[in-house]
Amino acid sequence: MARIRSTDPIEFLIQRRFPSYWAVKLPPSSPGRGISPDRRVELLSEIASYQAELEAKSVDEIRELVRFEKERHQREIADRLLKEEQERFFNQPHAKADFDHYCKAATWTLDESVALSLGKEPLRVNWGNVASLVQVSNFARTYERRRDLVHRAKFAGQLYDPVYPSIFLAWAKDKFELPAELVSTAVDHSISLTGWKELYEGLEARHKTETGELLDTHKKAMLDLKAAHEQKIRLLTERLDSAQREIAEYAKENNVDRPTVSDQSEERPLKTRERESLQLIAFLGAVQGYGYDPDSRTDAAARIENDTDALSLRLSDDTVRNHLKRALDFIPPNWRERLNLKPNSDKA
Repeated sequence: MARIRSTDPIEFLIQRRFPSYWAVKLPPSSPGRGISPDRRVELLSEIASYQAELEAKSVDEIRELVRFEKERHQREIADRLLKEEQERFFNQPHAKADFDHYCKAATWTLDESVALSLGKEPLRVNWGNVASLVQVSNFARTYERRRDLVHRAKFAGQLYDPVYPSIFLAWAKDKFELPAELVSTAVDHSISLTGWKELYEGLEARHKTETGELLDTHKKAMLDLKAAHEQKIRLLTERLDSAQREIAEYAKENNVDRPTVSDQSEERPLKTRERESLQLIAFLGAVQGYGYDPDSRTDAAARIENDTDALSLRLSDDTVRNHLKRALDFIPPNWRERLNLKPNSDKA
């Protein structure tokens, strides 16, 4: 394609119409031009006619013709460069990478990695035969820039030479576009594309989620346990109030001189009254809730010990028995009948 050297619009248009314009303009005696005298005369006549035609046009018409020819000239250049690029060795079928083979390999060199990241067979397409084309080939320039990033990563300690495919692909997927076939083949061969940072962040997020779920479950269990114990305390308190009323009624009906807990409230010290009240609550809870019977061998004390242990407030079974026995010192002997309990069969 002839190079257009003129800045004059009419001369530019003539050169576009007649690519041999400059050769025709030279003196006939100039050697090596390959134009016969007769053809020269013919071309000069055609050029003169076209020039006259252009000079008869308006400035705007000339400007529009120049714009059109320049756009066409650029398309011609682009088409020529594309054709040249397509015909280069790295765009031929034999230059396509065998991804299956390389995804079976334990390591890649960095030069192999660059070629594979561009979908090319490293044995046929490498820096050694691409470097000379950097000034004229878009592919070669892409190869050069990608290779530059890879070697900078090596100096920064992010990559090694040779490198594991998983490390290279995990690093490369955020830097430039990878062939879809390379990615899918790597996945088929169980090559992970996840970097260590993403793995760490994923594990950290999973740990936070699981910890939060465990805390929520524990909190709910504690609230349910608290509600259950509050309900049990309410029931025991109601039974205590009922028992105290029954004891008072019994003492009044039978003229019992022995004072009840409430009768002694004004005579006994506060600590004694509180202790006896708690012992009475514990006695009623053990009888009604755990089946405790002071005249029989039961596992009530052991069960109470286990339940207090579950609340991290452990009491020994001996301590439990002692407090339950002390409650017998201030409740009426016929407490079974008053609480509508069956008489002890062993004692009977």
